[in-house]
Amino acid sequence: MKQIFPILGLFFLVLFKLQAQDSLQVYHWSDLAAKAFLAQQAEDYALMKVYADAAYLKGKAVLPAGDSSLARLLYYKAYGIDYVLEDAEGALTLYEQAVDWQLASGAPAYDLAMTLMAMGDCYDVAFGAPQKAKAYYSQALESLETVREKHLVDYALLLFYCGNAEEQLGHLAKAKAFYKRALGFQKNGNQLDYSSTLNGLANLAKTEGRWLDAEDYYLESLAVDARELGKKHQNYSASLLNLADLYMRMRRMEEAEPLLLEAEKIDREVLGPKDLNYGVTLMGLARFYSTMGKWRKGKEYYQRAQAIFIANNWTVTAQYAGLLLSMSGNAEIQENYAEAISLSTQAIAIYQQIYPADHHVITSCMMRKANVLSKQGDYQKALSIYAQAEDRYRQALGPKHYYRLAALNREASMFIALGQPQKAVPVLKEALVANSSISWSMEAGADYLDQMRAHAFPANNYLEEYLASLAVWIDLLASKKGQKQQQLAIVDLALDLLEKERANTTQANNQFFFLRETASWVEKGLSLLAEEEVDQAIDLIERTKAVLLLQAQSAPALPKDWQQRKDQLEQKQANLRGAYLNAGAKQQEALLAALNQSNRELDQFRKELQSNYPDLAASYYQTATPKIKDLQAALGPKMALLDYFMGQEKLYILYLDKDKSRLISRSLKNGQLTKELNQLYKNLSHYKPRKKEEALALKTSYMQLAQTLGEELLGFLPAELEQLLILPDAELSFIPFGLLLSEQPKTDNYSDLPYYLKDLAISYNYSAALWLENKNSSKRKNNGLILGLAASYGGEAAEQRAPKAQNWRAVLQDLPAAKEEIKRLSDYYQGDFFIGESATESLFKEKARDYAVLHLAMHGLLDEQNPSLSALAFTEDNDSSENNFLQAYEIAQMELQADLVVLSACQTGQGRFERGNGTASLARAFMYAGSPALLVSLWQVNDQSTAYIMHQFYAQLAQGANKAEALQQAKLAYLKEQTEELAKHPNLWSAFILLGDEKSLLIKEKESSWNYILLALPLFLFALFVLLRKRK
Repeated sequence: MKQIFPILGLFFLVLFKLQAQDSLQVYHWSDLAAKAFLAQQAEDYALMKVYADAAYLKGKAVLPAGDSSLARLLYYKAYGIDYVLEDAEGALTLYEQAVDWQLASGAPAYDLAMTLMAMGDCYDVAFGAPQKAKAYYSQALESLETVREKHLVDYALLLFYCGNAEEQLGHLAKAKAFYKRALGFQKNGNQLDYSSTLNGLANLAKTEGRWLDAEDYYLESLAVDARELGKKHQNYSASLLNLADLYMRMRRMEEAEPLLLEAEKIDREVLGPKDLNYGVTLMGLARFYSTMGKWRKGKEYYQRAQAIFIANNWTVTAQYAGLLLSMSGNAEIQENYAEAISLSTQAIAIYQQIYPADHHVITSCMMRKANVLSKQGDYQKALSIYAQAEDRYRQALGPKHYYRLAALNREASMFIALGQPQKAVPVLKEALVANSSISWSMEAGADYLDQMRAHAFPANNYLEEYLASLAVWIDLLASKKGQKQQQLAIVDLALDLLEKERANTTQANNQFFFLRETASWVEKGLSLLAEEEVDQAIDLIERTKAVLLLQAQSAPALPKDWQQRKDQLEQKQANLRGAYLNAGAKQQEALLAALNQSNRELDQFRKELQSNYPDLAASYYQTATPKIKDLQAALGPKMALLDYFMGQEKLYILYLDKDKSRLISRSLKNGQLTKELNQLYKNLSHYKPRKKEEALALKTSYMQLAQTLGEELLGFLPAELEQLLILPDAELSFIPFGLLLSEQPKTDNYSDLPYYLKDLAISYNYSAALWLENKNSSKRKNNGLILGLAASYGGEAAEQRAPKAQNWRAVLQDLPAAKEEIKRLSDYYQGDFFIGESATESLFKEKARDYAVLHLAMHGLLDEQNPSLSALAFTEDNDSSENNFLQAYEIAQMELQADLVVLSACQTGQGRFERGNGTASLARAFMYAGSPALLVSLWQVNDQSTAYIMHQFYAQLAQGANKAEALQQAKLAYLKEQTEELAKHPNLWSAFILLGDEKSLLIKEKESSWNYILLALPLFLFALFVLLRKRK
């Protein structure tokens, strides 16, 4: 396609012509025509126009009207008007005159073909009329056919243009044939045209749902553009944009964003912020942020793109219609249904001016309207549109295209919503068979399900539509009795397919889409189970718990060279991403290309691994769920496990003790539980009463919430329990269950409230599988030594630090109690302890592998937007290799041997909840590094109360208590010690929780002087006795 070039100021153009006038006079018209041709080939269109105008003036004076040579000069003149003045209408008038002269004079076939191609280009790019463009391209191709061997570059380019016109008209098979023919001529010829054709084939493959083929085409195109044009060219930017759009469809969002940002940077610098292509790039960013749920940011980009299109009078184009359609989708997500319908109606009107009435893009606009109508409850109207859409897609794209499958699924859903399930069955059958070519019936059993497990979907959009079909199947079975086992079998199939698809992506963040989908199917399965069906319940719930963390810890070993390469690539990517997220805007732009290259290298490694070791590659993503009997065997005699799952409709609680098990459910329909949890967390984490009345009101609120939630979440527990393992989910992850109340309080004194803490030693974990694995692990060798660090603050950050580090360091206040905490540990226990200036990040990284316990008393900094950037703040020492903020992504790459990590800092257990992998926090980063147990906080903590609790915690550990018991007794000791009521508020003592393995561990105490005296006393007495006897 023709590129859009900036319009040169007419003043400079006229000035140039005047300066060149004298020299142009000496040339013959034919010489000027030759110079115009060379300037055209060099894409110097301003210079070409000067030569073309002069050549036409001279030629017109000596050549007869209608002469073929004069027609060629007129073509050059028109081309200059087209490309320099961007006056397509004026150029088209001259092109038409040139064609008339060429046809009348029998001009060379090449001349006629070039003029016809330029006319097609005008209709294609400037007027958005692919039907007319196709006609002129076809005539040009026919004209050039007889002399194509002399002009293979232009012949191949015409093939590409014909393919592009056919693609716009929705004739995908014809488009593909043209592209393939063009590619055959271009592969060893013009590489830039070759890249354009690769992009065309990639776009086709993307539309057809052949996403892996599309990726290969885009990557090859990107490599050609980088080699031929460099990485600062608009063509390279366009290839980045296309690849990013594909990755968004493939749910590879972490790879898409840096591609989009790199494209935006190139277009802004090369084209300028008012260029149409820059507007297209902004539209890509808008779609990305809207898809990620950042609707406000998405809307901002949409509006900026829209302003560029309007300013350039580009509102009757496919690009502008696509912008309106995307904005419609954004409005739909935000439930602005009237706006969504209005925007999609406007898009349809524009597309109808450009494309044939049956074009599939118009059908997609119709689908958007139907989606909104179905959400508004107008099922009948939605059904009518879905039925039309299905038929239109079938005719335009074929019966197996995933667009048609989507229309069929929605049509079937509308029949169910209208209470007409019998009409949904044949529609569902059509969707299922078209998607897989495997026969199906409502009664299909194990054979069908096994066939589908082995089925290879061409791309995950086909899988998504198949899962939508399975959901419809389950809904249909729900109206029949005795179908529970079949429904559960369908759920199991869906989960297996999602796990299989998850294995096709390398980036952890890109797997979250599949984990969220997994959670929705887990809820469907749990809703079918009875209280006693615990074996199936644990299998379902555990598919949503710490999947990626467990995967990282239990991944099979690769051959040595492959493992080294994998580790290097992953570390390189983690470091680049960390540097990118930490950097300022300018530094981020400089890192984008390297980050994108790193992503491509890691993706290429995954492909090679899958090709060379398919079974090993697949095993990385298999979810192993524990058995009930194994969990019960690992539980202590008075210990229970609670595995929570928060769905959309219900809260499910799996209860296990040594002998009993059951599945409990609680309704979530009114959202009351979530509101209560959030209110309790706010009450605890923001406790700063200014007046006595305010403190009293907060106490009353706390007691009411703690009692209500205690009954809801723990009220079913048997009285004889002493230990409790909790596997929380979603908002439950942010509440310490020990501060919930077991009954209605008989007093309002904080120390006398009936806390569950008083009866239960509570620990937490991300999943039952992770707990069981650590429980049974015997890898670690406990040396009983503690590494303790307490940082100093008060100085400024080093000048070379990034702005974020500078800002963080500026607000950190010194923690005297933290230093006293480490000093006290050093007085009582063996190990190495560093306070103040020596407590640096580099020292910690150097020594961390050699200790049983790591104790870090320092500020913790939470980054909720980017959890991987959350950090522990060490002492600033101007080290050039470390910035003294140990961030979560760095921690996760460490290899620790410690049995326990104590993070005596603020918010170290808090973070953003990620469905399928738990809370993204500093604590989880230490688990990735290999630590089986952590003591962490859920909100900002008081350093004096923390120091006391830590001292008591270690004292209990040293006496042989397990970690959960030690923390329980430390908190109770704190409550008992306090005399002031305000000092007993749960905000001050309940923030710390034990996350991970609760087993006891060896802590080596220091030998005091009294110990030596006591040891020596028997020897002294014996020696005295002997001496006295001798004297007698």
